Amino acid sequence: MRLTREKIVRLSHQITEVLVESEEVEFVDDRDTIRQQVVQILTATLKDEEKIELEVRKRITSQKKEILEGSEEWDVLHKKYYHDEHGHCCRSRRPPSLVTSLKSFSVDSFQLLVKRKQAPR
Repeated sequence: MRLTREKIVRLSHQITEVLVESEEVEFVDDRDTIRQQVVQILTATLKDEEKIELEVRKRITSQKKEILEGSEEWDVLHKKYYHDEHGHCCRSRRPPSLVTSLKSFSVDSFQLLVKRKQAPR
């Protein structure tokens, strides 16, 4: 999926706002630093997804017979090849998807910027 820089920045503001409102997260650094990290994660993940999509399309078009985009055969091959490429992506330790990246960012990428709040005792 292609998103403009403007849309990525808008998403980063929304994600940061959700984190601010969450009672489970405490900011260790300022909002803007965290928002910029969200932008970097979104941008990198979308680039990875675009590379995967290009490779999948290349594999489909390299078939001996012509496969029409939108056909059932195209869809089946796209799903299979996408899964193959995505698995390759995961084995190379890059974030496998946008959702996974965003779910894990408070633990991995932002461990110095954001931390889970401790439940009151």
